Amino acid sequence: MKALHLIFAAALLAGPALAQTAPPPVAPPPVAPAPVAPAPLNAPPAAAAQVNVAVGIFKCNAARCTSELGVGLADALMNALSDTGAFAVYERENVPQLMQNNFIGTGSDPAAALSPVDVLVFGNINSYEPDSASGQGCFMGVCLGGKESTIGADLRVVDSKTGRVIATAKVEGKSSSNSAGFSLGGFSLGGSKSSGVDKAVGIMLAQAVQLLQSKIPANYYR
Repeated sequence: MKALHLIFAAALLAGPALAQTAPPPVAPPPVAPAPVAPAPLNAPPAAAAQVNVAVGIFKCNAARCTSELGVGLADALMNALSDTGAFAVYERENVPQLMQNNFIGTGSDPAAALSPVDVLVFGNINSYEPDSASGQGCFMGVCLGGKESTIGADLRVVDSKTGRVIATAKVEGKSSSNSAGFSLGGFSLGGSKSSGVDKAVGIMLAQAVQLLQSKIPANYYR
């Protein structure tokens, strides 16, 4: 009988402790991610950053270079830079003509018309050898060989606001009389009707575009 009282007393003491024990927490159900709205089918692409650039006429420092070649190189480089999409090319040498034809107001300051330009590119043609003999070989009075054309230039990239030179590059093009041609910057450079000079110029300009893209600092893109 005493044993039954002890068991009953122990049950009474354990009862409140068991009642106060909290059940384990239940994890909330996972929340489904919010649906992402599809992009409009006709949304315009994000505008890519560009460098605002103007190109000066190439100066001749080589014996056989002509002013026409310097003008042609500047025009071809302008077209080639524009075609990359990384450059916004502005007119520089033709500002008076643009004013005369009312493309720019006659009361405008030419410097103000070019105010968006951040970078100026100048070139000096330091080597020019059109159609020089190359690979010449003679045997028993019979000479075989082709012609090679070379052109080289020094480029300077200048901050238009401060006049500081921010990059320089040396570019060169070589072409033999049987080299393949190609097109660059809207000009046909090469092919059956082009001389080795045209092909050499095309090679040099392609190199110039590549170097300018790599050498102009990122902070000039906007």
